[in-house]
Amino acid sequence: MPPAGGRPAFRVTAIGMFAAGFMLLLGAAAAVVAAQITTKALAAWISMGYSAGACACTVTALVLGRRR
Repeated sequence: MPPAGGRPAFRVTAIGMFAAGFMLLLGAAAAVVAAQITTKALAAWISMGYSAGACACTVTALVLGRRR
């Protein structure tokens, strides 16, 4: 049930998805830096996962933007 104001407490918006994608992109860049410093393969895999998440968030934001 929505709160007394009538609006749901948590809404997924296109801007919010772009923001989440940007944060994931920053995480991917940080993982690349960590991979360069530590020379461990795990950081590269984490970077690829974050990049895939950023792409998914961007596509979702584009789909949400078209619904309006």
